[in-house]
Amino acid sequence: MAKVKQLVSTKVMNEGLKYIEKDPMDNLPKLLDWSEKLVTRENHKGFHRKFQEIVADPDSNWYKLIERFFSELSPASKEKFLVNYMVNSGIVGIPMQDKAKKKI
Repeated sequence: MAKVKQLVSTKVMNEGLKYIEKDPMDNLPKLLDWSEKLVTRENHKGFHRKFQEIVADPDSNWYKLIERFFSELSPASKEKFLVNYMVNSGIVGIPMQDKAKKKI
């Protein structure tokens, strides 16, 4: 089941990246508003809210880093980073407390 979830999540992430690429700093807040419905874990909801705050503040250093991410990295690097970070570790990855339970 994890493989199916990973495959679907990767496809959705790639489609979202295509949408963002058209106008990254204008489309990112729209995509975040849409993706808010998909976030289910409480700790992820906190990260999502913080990310929305960062994207809403163009004077933030984090905002400037995101701008550089979209303007300076190759499309392949952006895709790899987002899939590995968001999908493989965030969506499909096993939470630390679950890993500890399996070892017992």
